Amino acid sequence: MMNLGNDILKGTTVRIPFNTNGADGASITIGTNGTPFAIINGSTTEVTTGVSLSEDFDSRTGMHFIAVDTSQSGFTVGS
Repeated sequence: MMNLGNDILKGTTVRIPFNTNGADGASITIGTNGTPFAIINGSTTEVTTGVSLSEDFDSRTGMHFIAVDTSQSGFTVGS
């Protein structure tokens, strides 16, 4: 889990890059598509509005981004 702290301004889009690799270390695409979500303040509620996944970004296998648009509902100042 990645904790970005409380220093992100409301209305900012946070982009979180990540890679996927096979057992041999080679870059691979995501095998199972799911719905990305955010957890706010350790809650058990999953926020999906404003959270999106870009798989194989820029046609590069294994390079992905999750974008979190904090202007959406569910994201509040100080959370």
